[in-house]
Order: sequence, then structure tokens, then C-alpha cells
Amino acid sequence: TVLEYAVVHLKVEDVVICGHSNCGAIRALDKESNDSYIPLWLNNAREAQVRVDKTIAPPTTVLEKDERYRLIEQENVRLQIEHLYTYPLLKKAVDEKRVQVHGLYYDLGNGALTRIT
Repeated sequence: TVLEYAVVHLKVEDVVICGHSNCGAIRALDKESNDSYIPLWLNNAREAQVRVDKTIAPPTTVLEKDERYRLIEQENVRLQIEHLYTYPLLKKAVDEKRVQVHGLYYDLGNGALTRIT
């Protein structure tokens, strides 16, 4: 895999998962699509949506909907980091302190970059 190549051959020391605000993919989780590839592609983020929706009341205003999307975007960063740790090669490299994994969230509106833990 590309990840294996980066860790073993390129000796990368940092792996970054960076989500961003106003993510069309996250917003598409709420929409039906006739494109056959869309549901498969979005399945990676569906669990983030489920996690967030379990913790908040259903949004009723535009501001609440935007906040829900922001929470899902950030939770998706955490989820993808969890997925990375399922790769034994990466987990071993992290355990041996050869690689660090970082979660970040970029706000397109104000340019802020926030660490996601």
C-alpha cells in the first residue's frame, strides 16, 4: 500500500489526517445519490455521522445543522485515525516511536487549523 511504502521505504515520521469545514462528502451523507460509487466512497465516514447523531439532538436551525456537520467532519478525522491504527505495520511504527499520527481540522472560513485528539 501507499502507507506501507511511506513508512517502510520513505521513512516518513509523521502521518496527517486533515479534515476541513464545508466538506461536500460529509454533507452528502444526508443525501441520496444515484451515482453507484458515492455510497461506497462515503461508507468510510458514515460511522462518524452515526457517532455524532447519537450525542446531539436533531438539528432544527441552519446554525444547528452547520454545527452538526462540523462535529461530523471532526469526528471523521478521529475515525480515520482509528482506521490507520488497524494497519499492523503503522501500529508497530507508532508503538516503536518511529511514526506519529496527527489529526487536524482546517476551517476554510477563518483559516484556523485545529488539532483533533
